[in-house]
Amino acid sequence: MRLPTEPTPRVLDPYAQSVLLYGAPGVGKSTFCANLKDAVFLDTEQGLKHLHTYQVPVTSWPELDEAIRALLSGDHTFRVVIVDTLDEIVSLAIRHVCAKLNIEDMTDRGGGIRAWGLVNRRLNDALKLLAAGPFGVVWLSHEKTVSVATDGHIIRADERYKGPVVQRVMPSVSGKAGQIVTSLCDVVMRATIQGERRVVETQPSESRIAKDRTGILPAVFELNPEVYLEFFRAEYKRRQSKPGAEKSAAPQLVGGAA
Repeated sequence: MRLPTEPTPRVLDPYAQSVLLYGAPGVGKSTFCANLKDAVFLDTEQGLKHLHTYQVPVTSWPELDEAIRALLSGDHTFRVVIVDTLDEIVSLAIRHVCAKLNIEDMTDRGGGIRAWGLVNRRLNDALKLLAAGPFGVVWLSHEKTVSVATDGHIIRADERYKGPVVQRVMPSVSGKAGQIVTSLCDVVMRATIQGERRVVETQPSESRIAKDRTGILPAVFELNPEVYLEFFRAEYKRRQSKPGAEKSAAPQLVGGAA
């Protein structure tokens, strides 16, 4: 193994990021992604018929597996993959495993525990494989509001908790899939409506799950792909213009500038 002799340049290509974009149905998540150049949708909910996009219908786990393998083959020009939605990917995994085990659902006493293990294994393998591809990934999810106790745990519906709580908005996908994608993502953004504006929120708070590892995005900006891309362009130009030694840390734009 050869150890590095200089720092790895930051990757500031907006199309090379792994992003989780969540929000209420109809807020404009798919429309935002449809306007990204060289994007292809893995369409699990069949809700894109009014968008002019490249689409791969995914209605079963074998179809998802086939789509991932085709994308990893490199025989295409797509720079970003849109998973629409992550919630439905979980449902596909559950239905696939239940069919394999010949059980009705995940509450089956005979196979439920084993089934969840198989579901989580399939999700772990598929999501990490897709995230490791030579392209960016935007994972779309719906949102939910949960009650959070002062110690940080989410209060279950059947829990008799009497202490103070905070209402927190977070991606509706939960469990293993939510943990995997949240840990893989460079950016977690919430799409919402403020007054008459459709906006994106990128900073975490007591009432919201979000993050921005790039350090480029403002806390709130318009839900518009051109606005999003411009932040990366501006940061790239700013770093390219730095003199002397700082140029060694100039960012790389995978696949060329946006």
